[in-house]
Formats: sequence, C-alpha cells, structure tokens
Amino acid sequence: MRSYSRSAIALLAAVALTAGSPSPAVPSKPDDKTILHVLNRIGFGARPGDVERVRQVGLAKYIEQQLNPERVADEGMKARLAGFPTLAMSSRQLAEDYYVPALEMRRQAQRAAGNDPAMQRPDGPPPNPNNDGRPARTPGRHALAVPSPALGEAMVGEWQAQGEDIDPAVFTRAAEIAKRFIHDHQEKVEEELVFAQFKKAGRMVEIVGVLTSQHAAGAKLTDKILAAAPQARNKEPREAMGRDVQALCAMYRPHMAREATDVFPALRHLVTADE
Repeated sequence: MRSYSRSAIALLAAVALTAGSPSPAVPSKPDDKTILHVLNRIGFGARPGDVERVRQVGLAKYIEQQLNPERVADEGMKARLAGFPTLAMSSRQLAEDYYVPALEMRRQAQRAAGNDPAMQRPDGPPPNPNNDGRPARTPGRHALAVPSPALGEAMVGEWQAQGEDIDPAVFTRAAEIAKRFIHDHQEKVEEELVFAQFKKAGRMVEIVGVLTSQHAAGAKLTDKILAAAPQARNKEPREAMGRDVQALCAMYRPHMAREATDVFPALRHLVTADE
C-alpha cells in the first residue's frame, strides 16, 4: 500500500471537507486554535502574523491557496526571478543547452591535448558503464533516469572517461566535507541550539534523543568511510565502504524527514520571534 505523508492526508481531508458538504465544513470564523492546527498540518507551523493573515483571508481560502499555490499572485517575486531564465527550463532543456555542450567542450579540450579516453579504447561498441548488465542506480538505490537520450549518452561518456578506477582521494574529500560541515558543525548546532530547546521545555525529548544518537552513529560511519577510502582500489575495503555509504543514506532519509516534518515546525512554538 502506498504511504502518504501527514501533509498530503491533511490536504486530501481539506478537499473532502470543502467539496462535499451542503453546509460549510470549514468554519467561517475559526478561533486561533483551529487556525494554528491548520497551519501546523498543511504548512510548516505558524510564523509571526500568520494567524491574523489566515483570519483575514479566510480559512477556506487559505486551504485553497495551499492546494493551488500557482494561483497566488506574487508579482514582486516574478520580477525578482525574471533574471534567472533557467528556473523556467525543463530538465531536458537544461541538459541540452548547458550540460551536453559543456561536456562536449571538455571532450574537445581532451582531444586537443591528446588524452581523450574515448580515443584510447579499442575498436568496437563502448562498454556498459556498469559492466554487469544491470541498470545504474543512485546512492539511495533508486533507478537512475534522465529526461533525454542526449543527456544519457553524455553521462555514459563521462562515466567511461573516468576509466576503470576512481581516485580514492575523491571518497576521502567527500567524507572529509561531511565530517567537517555536517557532523562537526551542522549537527552540533542542531544539538546545542535546537534540541536543547526541546529538552528545556520537556517536549519531544525521546525524538530528539533518537536524532542525537543518529548524529553519533553517522559520525562513526563517516570515520569508517575515511579509514577505508585510501584502500578503495581493493575489493574488500571498497565493498565495505559501499555498505557504509548505503547505511548512511538509509539512516539519514527518515532522520531528515522527521526533522523537517516534526522538529522544526514545533520549534516555532518554543522560541520567541527574536530568537
């Protein structure tokens, strides 16, 4: 059975309430508690002034705006975004207008320098990028799909140009960035400034405890990846490192979802506007 997020369920419920009943199911003069409930369920909590704004526009209209955000007039934003034409381009257009030409320019530079990997392969069809007949997948184990054959061919060419081995320094640098920015900075800030608010208020203490434990587990996995990276050209360390990367992805997907849907919306009620 397909699982739906709480926000999606709330939106569907709102549609059912507003569409089918002969008497309005959404109160025309809701109290603050009702407005706060709606803001928490179909948004990211109430910012300063949101309750009064929803009261002015009407609760039913606010729900309609959340279901159809493209109908909300925002000429100021349109003017600010007018200078960024790529925002209106599809993935196919971006690939054909930017990615593929840039890759071709790099190939031309490689040919001019006499080190184009494609020119060094023996005659015959290009090898399968995976070399195992299976479809390529992302680190999150989802099938890798691209919007156009041109982009797919460009990605295959770039993959093949890497050769058989990937420089272990690539894994080392990626893990070092994760350690310095995520574990040593971002997660420390969350624990000291965000999670501490919940512990002080006695709210969601068990959840923030689990999230803190996951921070520690993620740091240990990153340390293991750093230790294995220099030996990544050898089969056993490379496979062990791959399992650790997959474990990081599997842990942080629900971790980030819990922070985005539960922790950060509730934080609004624990701090003042100045904080």
